[in-house]
Amino acid sequence: MYDSDRSKNQDQTRKRESKKYETSKGRKTMITISKLRDAIDFGLIHMSEVKGQVVRVGFLTLTVEEYELTPKDGMPNRWHLSRAGKRYIFTPYNGLQEV
Repeated sequence: MYDSDRSKNQDQTRKRESKKYETSKGRKTMITISKLRDAIDFGLIHMSEVKGQVVRVGFLTLTVEEYELTPKDGMPNRWHLSRAGKRYIFTPYNGLQEV
């Protein structure tokens, strides 16, 4: 019974995340990094579609330049972001660093 409840909850979460992403797909709307990461994890967006997305990190509005997978160093994946000619790297749990 526990497994069926868990899979039902996962299905509901996928549907909810799909609706959130579908409303912003094709438009340059601002979403948070966590929502974009969830869309990637649920397969709602492909890695090639990430570049150019407008995201919010705290109070900053930034454009995604690249999403770097870091599978072997034990750190979370890195986001390369830019704003007004400045470049940043965002690593979850470590914060935003200007390059």
